[in-house]
Amino acid sequence: MSGPEKFTPRRATVADAETLVGLFNRAFGKTKDSRTMSWKYFGAPHGDSLTFLAEGVGDGEVEARAGGAYSYVSRRMTIAGRPFVGTQASDAMVDVPFRKRGIFTSLDDRCAEAAGAEGAPVCFAVAGRQSMHGFLKNGWRDIGTWQTWIGVLDPAALLGAKLPRALARLGGVAVSLGLALTGRRPRSGVAPGFGPIERFDSRADALFDDVKEDLPIAGVRDAAWLNWRFVDTPTGRHRCFALHRDGREGRLDGWIVVEDALGRGWVVEILGRDADAEDLLLRGAFAHLRERGNPMVFLSTIPCARVESMLRRNGMFPHPRKKPFKNATPTIIRVLREDLDPSPSTLLDPTQWYLFDGDRDVEHMSPALPED
Repeated sequence: MSGPEKFTPRRATVADAETLVGLFNRAFGKTKDSRTMSWKYFGAPHGDSLTFLAEGVGDGEVEARAGGAYSYVSRRMTIAGRPFVGTQASDAMVDVPFRKRGIFTSLDDRCAEAAGAEGAPVCFAVAGRQSMHGFLKNGWRDIGTWQTWIGVLDPAALLGAKLPRALARLGGVAVSLGLALTGRRPRSGVAPGFGPIERFDSRADALFDDVKEDLPIAGVRDAAWLNWRFVDTPTGRHRCFALHRDGREGRLDGWIVVEDALGRGWVVEILGRDADAEDLLLRGAFAHLRERGNPMVFLSTIPCARVESMLRRNGMFPHPRKKPFKNATPTIIRVLREDLDPSPSTLLDPTQWYLFDGDRDVEHMSPALPED
């Protein structure tokens, strides 16, 4: 037992998945099962997570149990092609009877120390409304917000939720014209060589190796990570598409991953060999999402110049309203080692990060459905 804190930290293992998911569900009001924890913390291909439990007796309780948990998830990364290992903070969870004991601070420091000792220069995270204050008090830095970008795929269908059909059609024509005049109308269409894929293979590794020198700070997107992150998930909410401009057996020119629910679509991952490939990937995804009845598509990122140019080129525009912790979510960084590459000044520059929703610690962005 650690002094006045009255809890004992220990490293969690896959055998603790049921305990972890219980903490997760109580902390975040979810109904996940242990598959989520096994997948997220003990199945990631870039290394075991640093996941710690805090055990003790909660206020008003008589038996010792796990009352809190916290993780740093390993991620192989590159900057301009140079490799390093990063970490991502995930799921700071403390049960009500264990709060105000310093559990979050203690476990965060323990994770940071262990990750730094293993050679990780940084931990990154997306802060929630309740956790933001605690992060900033414990050495984290707010480097800016994720910005939600919007693409209006079918203005008439969007207006149809509020207007009679005839008025919605007329209004849709007017909105479409206005979007076109301001460069905000996404173009869609399926190019030859664009189509769904069931799994990623070694061609994904080759593509990332070919483009990594042109990327700022980016998580490695090899086949193992892509399959873990988007194919072998507990809920299976993602759909993956690839582009082969030289034919199905030729080299891979890019991929894009989408999800949708309740009449809204999300692009959660994209990597193209060049600007032309990025455009073809987005247009194919837009066509797919519109065909599935989604009049709008969203994509969240932070202000990387390469990504912003891609989105503007393809008719997407920033959400007109910035709602903290909703469509403008804080990006936070904890520098773990100042003697390693990338330097702290680079890590704290939001324009130096190539990040999408697929890089976040949540399984999917679309609203949960009953079958989840």
